[in-house]
Amino acid sequence: MSTNPPSFRLPFTVPSEKVNEEAQIHPAVEAAIRYLFNGITDLQQAIPVLNAKIPAASTPGPTNAAAGNSIGTTNNQTGATAYTVQNSDYGALVVVNHSGGVAVGLNAQVNRPYYTRIKVDSGSGSATITPTLGTINHAGFIVVPAGTTVQVNVNTDDVNWTAS
Repeated sequence: MSTNPPSFRLPFTVPSEKVNEEAQIHPAVEAAIRYLFNGITDLQQAIPVLNAKIPAASTPGPTNAAAGNSIGTTNNQTGATAYTVQNSDYGALVVVNHSGGVAVGLNAQVNRPYYTRIKVDSGSGSATITPTLGTINHAGFIVVPAGTTVQVNVNTDDVNWTAS
């Protein structure tokens, strides 16, 4: 691989005596081609240098799978008036159903990133979803009406939940 400076890699100027007037490259096009090829060459030379700076593969950290990956499962909390999500609810559908309403707590101690879906069964009262720490959708709590399903998420380094 060449280590010449970009200006010496490719000769873009062609002596005018070797090319007729119709074949001349416009100076702006010539400059664009020079920048393009210089950038590609710089990138190709940078890749081995950057690869050498990447540390060797390390053992991955703990994931939610170790805490009980329950993606695709259902946690039926029908009849409960209060429930707080746990690590075991990661990726699960939590179903709540009580005619007087349900208080759902979002546990700040769950492994992160974390998400679960909460379904307020139709015919029941609403569910009030409240995080134990932080906010949900920039508020202290949200009320989810009967017959609605919401997905709640929290990022790795955040205490603020989002619901959609």
